Amino acid sequence: TEDVQYGLVDNMPLMATIYRPKVTPNKAMPAVVYVHGGGFTGGARDHFESTAAYLTNQGYVGVCISYRLAPKDKFPKQIQDCKCAVRWARANAKKWNIDPERIAICGSSAGGSLAALVAYAKNIPEFSNAGGNTGISDKVQAAVLFCGIYDFMPCTMPSGVLDITKDNYLGVKFEKDPNVFEKASPVYYVTKESPPSLLFHGDADDTVNIKHSFLLQKALKEKSVYNELIIADNGTHKAYDFLMPHCIIAMKQMEVFLLKIFSEKKLL
Repeated sequence: TEDVQYGLVDNMPLMATIYRPKVTPNKAMPAVVYVHGGGFTGGARDHFESTAAYLTNQGYVGVCISYRLAPKDKFPKQIQDCKCAVRWARANAKKWNIDPERIAICGSSAGGSLAALVAYAKNIPEFSNAGGNTGISDKVQAAVLFCGIYDFMPCTMPSGVLDITKDNYLGVKFEKDPNVFEKASPVYYVTKESPPSLLFHGDADDTVNIKHSFLLQKALKEKSVYNELIIADNGTHKAYDFLMPHCIIAMKQMEVFLLKIFSEKKLL
């Protein structure tokens, strides 16, 4: 179902495409909210259409979202929209036959960074105060993250590394407001309550260095959060999104991971 409105900000509708089986099963289905990549300035919600279609055939509802883009709209508006989408899915669970206790977030590249913030940054009023369905939980039960930026601080991203991306998205230099860089970095929000996480990254990624996934995995391990890191040998930044065989492998690994996590909750 295309062009489903999941929120409203500044009189602008926030839109999603919903994937679900043609024949609705008797039991409520787990759902995945998908956040597209595009350097925070571009991309479209059809980014994950193949993955959403694949998992729909396995009994999942897919919610592929659009969100506000930089440089017109800067951080934290993007994360506000993503959290709004999770609240919408939970608030409309009955209509779309979604199990509100089995919602996962998935994102790639810029979308991976945003999806990680959805997963780990909890109880941040600034992130959860726009779009609608206030008062509904934006908690997710699992995270699937592809080659995201997980730490914007200079120790991880020194000057010259994606400077234009940082300027467009964060809208400020580190010297002027270092707090913004930390606030936008998912790695600093990980706690023992964070959801199980599946990370994908290519070891030949020259856009977002694989060290971001190593740092995030380290933070997850330190808090004893279940996680898996799957590395694509010689994989570039787009390996898991568009290139064979990695994208097909990732779909199946994602299916296995989500089944494991949701089954352990004894909800399947």
